[in-house]
Amino acid sequence: MPTLAEAIEFAKTYDFGLVVEIKEARQMDRFVRRLGAVLSETGGANHLVMISFDHVMLRDLKDALPGIRTEGITHARHADFVGVAKAARLDSVSMEHQMFVPEDGAALHKAGVAVRFHLQRPAYYDRHKALGIDLLAPVSGYIADGVIDTISGDDVGFLAALRAAAIAK
Repeated sequence: MPTLAEAIEFAKTYDFGLVVEIKEARQMDRFVRRLGAVLSETGGANHLVMISFDHVMLRDLKDALPGIRTEGITHARHADFVGVAKAARLDSVSMEHQMFVPEDGAALHKAGVAVRFHLQRPAYYDRHKALGIDLLAPVSGYIADGVIDTISGDDVGFLAALRAAAIAK
């Protein structure tokens, strides 16, 4: 397994970004110092976004390393996504498909916050479709309308097909 520094160098070489999830915060001071050193050594802050469910930790990380991009992961539909994003100084918010409405995406964009839209595996949608519920019907429209910026999930081919459908619209 490559180190973070090696992964950043690879990302720089091939011009893509890394999404790195912070799973725990027991040694946050040490983590911030080491992450700051790695980013300084590699010059890779532009190729990295740090994500977490812990929005307070992301806010504190942003204070310690102002050039870092952060994304708050959510599994709930908040009453005020913009307020959540501003309070944590997030660059982006990751929303679960089932909790997304286009108005939230538009409001976040108006506030300068990007939106990542997370999808389940295709079998999840197939089960619903077999019951007559097409959960994917609006997704290509969300992409085409620009209310989401990126999509994520575990099946790259599935995501690529959704994106292609959006481009075709």
